[in-house]
Amino acid sequence: MDNMRDDFGLNPGKNFHNWLTGLLKERGVETWGKLKLLRQQGNEKLKLRNGKPYTSIP
Repeated sequence: MDNMRDDFGLNPGKNFHNWLTGLLKERGVETWGKLKLLRQQGNEKLKLRNGKPYTSIP
């Protein structure tokens, strides 16, 4: 067995990466910094399990 990826069918995730990259670009997010800022803004529709609104990341 010289290539574990070929022998075991492991998915490198290229389709997922391309899909997610496309979604983020549609929203103007092309860097980790922009993604972090977007997450810090929160989303009034997102709630934590305890019912509190999700507003930022630690």
